[in-house]
Amino acid sequence: TNSDGKLAAFGFQDGTVLLFNPVDGKAGVPIKHPTGVNHLAISGNSTVLASVGGDGIIRTWNPVDGKQTSFWQASDTSLTGLAISTGGNQAYTMDAGGYLRTWTLPVPTPKLFPAHKAE
Repeated sequence: TNSDGKLAAFGFQDGTVLLFNPVDGKAGVPIKHPTGVNHLAISGNSTVLASVGGDGIIRTWNPVDGKQTSFWQASDTSLTGLAISTGGNQAYTMDAGGYLRTWTLPVPTPKLFPAHKAE
């Protein structure tokens, strides 16, 4: 749940993420995570929802509309822990190898450049 207790998130191994308000019982937009969900975290200000799974990828979502806002490869092993700072500007992950990493959010989208072609 977030810091005011008005947003809760549940993730399942089939990739389903369910959001709801435990105070009034209203359901949020369902999210379809592409892999099974190991952990979820919500920023204290409810602006960022993050998810991790066995693929080592962190995904961030807009908890209002359920749209994915970013993703990046955080580890080459399963991510086993996840937390987000209250303000939503830092994420913390733990992987199966025992590495704890800190990430500044939002992570910029990588720029793609055309490959050099040998002549």
